Amino acid sequence: MGVAILSKILIERAFMVIYVIFEPVVYFPPERSRTVDMNRTHAKSASRCPAVIGFESRYMMVRCPFDLHIGFVKDDKGKPVLKDLMGCKSPVRNSKLHQLLSITSESEWRFADRPTVQLKPPYIFISDGPVYISQVPPFLDYQDAESFPGTLVGGRFPIDVWPQPLLWAFEWHNIKKPIRLKRGQPLFYGQFELDNPERQFQVFEAEHTPELQEYLNKI
Repeated sequence: MGVAILSKILIERAFMVIYVIFEPVVYFPPERSRTVDMNRTHAKSASRCPAVIGFESRYMMVRCPFDLHIGFVKDDKGKPVLKDLMGCKSPVRNSKLHQLLSITSESEWRFADRPTVQLKPPYIFISDGPVYISQVPPFLDYQDAESFPGTLVGGRFPIDVWPQPLLWAFEWHNIKKPIRLKRGQPLFYGQFELDNPERQFQVFEAEHTPELQEYLNKI
């Protein structure tokens, strides 16, 4: 079934179609945040609560693509740099890691003592109709790991007119404590807001076409 036909059918059924572009060889596909798929045997279970179902239906989860163990140091010129604490055990080559993970210029930090680190996963969400995405921490998932030494820098923008890669921007509050991430660990959520709050959406994988890249280069 063609994408255009599929979109028409879903729109007629009051569904908004959202496309996601990513690299499935290494990166996980976005997932629905659905605890409603858990125990539904009891009528009073939270899994059957309309409020819980409606709340969770707006979120998609993105998982961390690989293990990371990053420390904060300064070079001989006093410039902040990131250090791969996994060394030769790192699943990502050092040259590739520098492309995916970076620390922003000190002049761009919101607080002088809190570096901002950016991980660049290749996720782009786009839609034909009015949809806003808000990037938020994965607060619905229990993380059985060391707590983060900082906070996620969230954001909100319209994916129908301003599609862009979703960066994982992290504000590092405690630079004495390393950033530890495990492959498969929830990295962030995308919360979707539609023009009609009662309207549902479906997400499908799409190609990163030359036409899309040309559009992205203009915004």
